Amino acid sequence: MKPIGSGFHLIVIFIPVQPFLHLGAAEYHPRISRQLDIFSWLVSTYAALRLGLCIYGDLFVVRWKRGSFPAEFKNIITALVIVVVALILLKAIMDVNVTSLIATSSTLLFGMNASLC
Repeated sequence: MKPIGSGFHLIVIFIPVQPFLHLGAAEYHPRISRQLDIFSWLVSTYAALRLGLCIYGDLFVVRWKRGSFPAEFKNIITALVIVVVALILLKAIMDVNVTSLIATSSTLLFGMNASLC
């Protein structure tokens, strides 16, 4: 049950950060507060996702259904969700043009794959 405990600890960290940000931190340090806001949302997303995957995968699939839920599958799901959430947060909070970021990343990835063949 260690993943459940660590997920709860991360959510407990997220709870006091949000009121701090919304009660005046943005007035004094707007850039730092935006970065802290993104970080706290990413941490809480990671914690909630891992907590959900642990409950679904370990408790439901493995114990009740007698199936398997590999750790690699949890890691892939976590990575994909964190990347999508990070892009959404960059657009919403920092007003970054994520379209050009995605285009550049996919071009570099395609170039790397082509050079490996």
